[in-house]
Amino acid sequence: MRLTDVISHMNLAVWPSIAMVLFLAAFVGVAIKIYSRGGSELEKHRHLPMDEE
Repeated sequence: MRLTDVISHMNLAVWPSIAMVLFLAAFVGVAIKIYSRGGSELEKHRHLPMDEE
């Protein structure tokens, strides 16, 4: 049995779907963490690039 036979019989179509679900979960988690912060903290970070200090 060759390696190409083994790979062709494996169900590899499910892995891209799993990767997409993991990426989406991480993206939603980061978005929730960012938007759950207080408005004053976001305002402080928004003006950070223009501060001269």
